[in-house]
Amino acid sequence: LLALFVRSLPLRTYASVWATASDEIVTGLLVAGSSATLLTALAFALAYATRGSRLRGFVRYASLFAFVIPGPLFALGMIALWNRPGLPGALYDSAAILVLAYVARFFALGDAAFGAQHARLNPRLIEAASVAGVRWWRALSGIVLPLSLPYWLAVWVLTFVLALGEVDSAVLLSPPGIGTFAVRLFSLMHYGPDSFVAALSLATAVGVGVLAACGAIGFRVLSRRSDASA
Repeated sequence: LLALFVRSLPLRTYASVWATASDEIVTGLLVAGSSATLLTALAFALAYATRGSRLRGFVRYASLFAFVIPGPLFALGMIALWNRPGLPGALYDSAAILVLAYVARFFALGDAAFGAQHARLNPRLIEAASVAGVRWWRALSGIVLPLSLPYWLAVWVLTFVLALGEVDSAVLLSPPGIGTFAVRLFSLMHYGPDSFVAALSLATAVGVGVLAACGAIGFRVLSRRSDASA
């Protein structure tokens, strides 16, 4: 970090970086945030819906396959699937294709986290609610969801960080005129001044570090509350 700071001097480099790459930075943050939110919600819902069923294994291995294959190969599969006329083509020509790609690529992380959380959940809580006549959606929102909040936070932060730095698939999937922060940084590494690269890398490292620290603190606080509630 110190080496990056020294290389990024003078300090006006940071203002120049923002003026040059602000659109890509904002787009990258929005895409990463949307991907993290959608993935967290889908992973929670799917893990709850498939608990104890044969679909659990299918979801696990399908999502794991999407995570371990090389990024360019995954992107080529997304292109073959979505680059066609109609609604798929409209999504393919927008930033939504990046959100869909990140959700599919990193879904294994959310599935593993919520699968473990649901396995640790005391089934007597759900059984007691069912015996008392509580409907499933009330049990889900009043029991399962509050106890899952630490995992929501952890999955969201992890997905956000991974989506923010994803380059392999973003290079091939970014629509014309829409660039992400990761692709911009990748381009600067080859064609931009070293000070720009250092400033953008340092800002990223500090931002990710702060986010990770807040996520770790939040996870610990929410875990204590969940344990006390359970």
